[in-house]
Amino acid sequence: GLMDSHTQANAKLDMYLTAGIMTVALVLLIWLARRSTGLPPLLLVPLAFLMFDWVQVENLLWAFQLAWMLVVLCLFVSLAAFERRPHPAWFAVASGAALVASFSSLQGFLIWPVGLAYAAVLGWRHWWLAAWIGLGVLATGAYLWGFGNLGSSSGLTYDLHHPAATILYLVR
Repeated sequence: GLMDSHTQANAKLDMYLTAGIMTVALVLLIWLARRSTGLPPLLLVPLAFLMFDWVQVENLLWAFQLAWMLVVLCLFVSLAAFERRPHPAWFAVASGAALVASFSSLQGFLIWPVGLAYAAVLGWRHWWLAAWIGLGVLATGAYLWGFGNLGSSSGLTYDLHHPAATILYLVR
């Protein structure tokens, strides 16, 4: 993938990068939790155990999980941007993070409905929410269009033209 071209498929570097991404995500999570609850930082220490428990540490050591951790970071970046006062710059940060997440891993598309609900609860105006929905629809359309146009031997186009082969692949 793209990261492999930058790290020359160095698994150790990918692990450190993943751990760094999750550390920044933890800082943003603590900031968001402190902002919304008003609790002192010491009472938010258990959040670190949620982000870095034994199972999660195993994920950090598996370089493949880098895309999933990037989605987690992008979620917290989007939510933190929405926490700021409504402004085009913060909307651009939230949107940019959601786009990165959307094209990093499929579950990245969940940021669009979560961000919509979060921004609505925080009182962002309807036209910001409409713009968020529009960007989410455009991102989804671009993803699906690209997925369906990968070529004649892969992707949705192949599945639609060769349903028997697709079914055999899925049941094996």
